[in-house]
Amino acid sequence: MKGAGAANEIAAAEKAIRRFKLTDVEVVELGADLDVEITRVIRARVP
Repeated sequence: MKGAGAANEIAAAEKAIRRFKLTDVEVVELGADLDVEITRVIRARVP
């Protein structure tokens, strides 16, 4: 999963997310408060 399409990829991976029992899946934008290109990462909790 990468970049601006990460949220769409999370939705498309819903079945795998459920299979691995991931929770709190979200896209986090890093660097938005700095004068740099924003980096998007996926964060999820693993049981």
